[in-house]
Amino acid sequence: MEKYSAEWKAAENKKHGGWTQKHGDEWKWHYIQYGTEYSKGSYPTKAAAVEENGHKQITVEIWGGFHNQMVPIRIKITDWWLDEGIGYVMQALSESTRKRVEKHMCGYTDCMCGYSHGWKIEKVQS
Repeated sequence: MEKYSAEWKAAENKKHGGWTQKHGDEWKWHYIQYGTEYSKGSYPTKAAAVEENGHKQITVEIWGGFHNQMVPIRIKITDWWLDEGIGYVMQALSESTRKRVEKHMCGYTDCMCGYSHGWKIEKVQS
């Protein structure tokens, strides 16, 4: 994947909430929102831009739903995904993690319980 290609930008945006780019003597934070690329800030170093804007990995628990799965499953996600809700989180997960969560929440083959219906998600305090 070539750096700064559309594919690379989408991956960086999903993982970190954006990326840094050097503009002359300063760094700017770039991100994609609703299909449009934006930039913000003016930082003396790349580290300063990442520190102020970069997203961190957090641990969350998921439980509840149609089958009332009260034993939570813990997964790691990018912090800003939590603001978007459980539907977005499930779409943004890797395929293997998504399948693991789905199997934990509803292990019934061909179940029609409603994908992520009534699921609760909460950040685990560290």
